[in-house]
Amino acid sequence: MKVSKIFVYCVFLTSLTISMGCAARSTTVPNIILETNLSQYPVCVFSVESQVTEDMDKELNELKSKILYGISELNVFRSIQFSGACEKPEGCLHVRVTISEIKKVSGSKRFSLGSLAGRAKIKADVTLMNTVTQETIGAYTVTGESGNTDWSGGTNEAIGKISEAIIAVIQQNYIKAR
Repeated sequence: MKVSKIFVYCVFLTSLTISMGCAARSTTVPNIILETNLSQYPVCVFSVESQVTEDMDKELNELKSKILYGISELNVFRSIQFSGACEKPEGCLHVRVTISEIKKVSGSKRFSLGSLAGRAKIKADVTLMNTVTQETIGAYTVTGESGNTDWSGGTNEAIGKISEAIIAVIQQNYIKAR
């Protein structure tokens, strides 16, 4: 009886250790470190595009939705828009998100192959620009990956991680004026 409890405990700890190592994650690598206080920009315009050859309409729409929701929750910009340019460049921050790499893992692939399906991955270049001067004030390479376990999500989890990383860059650099 005592041996079986120890065995169950060991199996539980091993499973927990493996699953923690396979969690979804994101990385943010600065190419140009953003040193500008973003509170001077009341308007934020996002453009989200893809440089990959695969059909990305569904994923781009999901990424836009998650970014819009997350940035809205921060409550730092008077206006948030998705288009290519600001109507009035003064006080406008342009955040250009360009998907440069994707590895999709669908729910059916995850269900049928489990952890053998691998990690879904999305890599994007994020450029923050002052629309008046057309100067790049910050640039990052952001990667989002799903977990790699039988119960992990797929591409949608990677999209969630990349949107969280983009939102974090903006949140960390938005300092309210004192």
